[in-house]
Amino acid sequence: MGSSLPRELSAPGPVACAPLPVPMSAFVRLQKILPQHLLSRAAGRLAASEGWVRGPLIRAFARAYDVDMAEAERPDLADYRSFNDFFTRSLGPDARPIDPAPGAVVSPADGVVSQTGVVQDGQVLQAKGIRYSFEALAGACADPAFEGGPFATVYLSPSDYHRVHLPLAGRLVRTVAIPGKLFSVNATTEAGVEGLFAVNEREAREAAEKAREDGADLVIGVVQTDMANDRELIASHAFDVIMSGDDHSYATAYDGVTAYVETSMDARFLSPLDLNVTIGEKDGERTVSWTPSFRFIDTATVTPDPETQKIVDDFQKKLDDSLGIVIGKSDTALDSRRNIVRSQESAMGDLIADAMREASGADVAITNGGGIRADRTYDAGSDLTRGDILAELPFGNVTVVTEIPGSQILSALENGFSQVETGGGRFPQVSGMEVVYDPTAPAGSRVVSVTIGGEDLDKDKVYKVATNDYMLSGGDGYGALGGGKILVNAGNGNLMANDVMAYIEAKGTVSPEIEGRIKKVGE
Repeated sequence: MGSSLPRELSAPGPVACAPLPVPMSAFVRLQKILPQHLLSRAAGRLAASEGWVRGPLIRAFARAYDVDMAEAERPDLADYRSFNDFFTRSLGPDARPIDPAPGAVVSPADGVVSQTGVVQDGQVLQAKGIRYSFEALAGACADPAFEGGPFATVYLSPSDYHRVHLPLAGRLVRTVAIPGKLFSVNATTEAGVEGLFAVNEREAREAAEKAREDGADLVIGVVQTDMANDRELIASHAFDVIMSGDDHSYATAYDGVTAYVETSMDARFLSPLDLNVTIGEKDGERTVSWTPSFRFIDTATVTPDPETQKIVDDFQKKLDDSLGIVIGKSDTALDSRRNIVRSQESAMGDLIADAMREASGADVAITNGGGIRADRTYDAGSDLTRGDILAELPFGNVTVVTEIPGSQILSALENGFSQVETGGGRFPQVSGMEVVYDPTAPAGSRVVSVTIGGEDLDKDKVYKVATNDYMLSGGDGYGALGGGKILVNAGNGNLMANDVMAYIEAKGTVSPEIEGRIKKVGE
C-alpha cells in the first residue's frame, strides 16, 4: 500500500468504482479459510507475554523490518517487558520535531501518505482506485461535515512508530469498535479482497477487553445487530455471552467459547439462557468456568395470570374503542410486509412519505422502511383506523424538516440502498423524487439517477427535506441528513403517525399506487 509522498493535496481524477477482477492468490485464499479472530487472539496473547519468548520475538521483528532503535526513548531491545511494549515504544524527545509554520499540516503518526483527495458524495478514494463510502470506513463516526473536505490515508508499516498524537492535551475516554474480518493489509490482499478497508475490523480497544482488565469474570454483550454482524461478534470471542436482537428470529449458538441467543419479535418466543458457573482455585489463582443451558418458551402455551390478564383486557378494551375509529379508506391495496418495505417501493411507504411531505411543505420526504412495522397487507377498499396507522408507525417518531444540498440527499440515498441485499431497515421510502439504483454495484456507488420535481438532482442546490427525527440524528446510518439548517426540529414537529392520520382524514379516501419512485436498473 505504500507509495511516495505526494507533493500536494488535490482532488482525484476519474476513478473506477469497483475493483477489476483479479485472480485470487494462494495467500488470500489462505486468509479466507483460516480462523482469523482465533489466530488474532492467540497472537495477542503472545504479544502480551512477558516470558522468555519476548526477547527472541522482539529481536527477530526488529531485524526483519530494520527498526531504527536509535530514535527510540529506550534504544536497548532488552528493556522491553513484552512485544506490545516494544511495538508501542515511545521516541526520544528530539526524534520528531514539529514544523512550526502556521500553514503546516502535521501527521498524527508515522507512515507513508498513500492516498490523498477530497471527500466527494460521501466517498473517499483508497488504494487501487477503489472508492469507499465514508460510513463504510468510519461507521457511526461518519459525519456529513466532512463532505468536500480533504482526506489523506497514512499507512503505518510494521517498522513505524505506532503511537498517534493529538493536537491538544487530552485523554482517550471512548472508542468505537467496528466488527469485521482480519485480513492483512498489503498490495496482494488489496487486490484479492473486495472492499478490504470496509470489511476489515476497525477498533482501538473493545469494551469487552476493558471489562476483563477491570476484573470481570464474565462479559455479556447486549447488542442489536443483524445476523452477519452477530456471527462476526461470536467469532471474535470478545464476549462470553451475546444477547442479540434486530433479526426478529429465534436463534441460539455455542462454539465452546461464546454462547449466543436471540429472541423472536413481539415476545412470541423467549429464549432464557442459564449459566452454570463453577468458581475454583488452581495454583493459588481464582478460576471461573461455565457452561450454557438454553431454554425455549413458546409464549402461546403460557397460561396468563388471571389478575394480570384482567388488567390487560380492561386496558385493551379502552384502546380498541379509541384506536378502532375509522379515519378513511384506501381504494388501492397496501403492503407493509417487512420484506417489501425494506427492499422496494411500497404503497404504504408512498402514503406515509406523501403525508410527511404535504404536512411539512417540503420538496421531498424520506423515511426508513424499517420504521414501518405492522408487517401486513390491506385489501383495496379497506377501512383505515387510528390503530392501523399506529401499528405501522409505533416508535413515536416526529416529522422534522431540514435544508440540505443535493449532494447530501444523494449520500443519504446511497446509504439507503447500501444494505438492500440483506433487508436493512435503512431502505428509503420517498416522496417528491424518483430514484434509479443498481443493487449489483458496490455499496456507496449504487444510485444511478435522481430526479426531483421532474428535474435532475442538483448537487449544489439546497432542498427542503422532510424526514423523521431518528434519521436526522443519524439513525440507520443517515448521517448525511444532518448538518443542514433545521426548519422543524423534534421539539416542535408532529408525530409522524398524526401527520399520516390527518392526511387520510382530510382526503377521506386515499389511492396510493406503485408509481416508479424507486426503480432498479433495467426496470
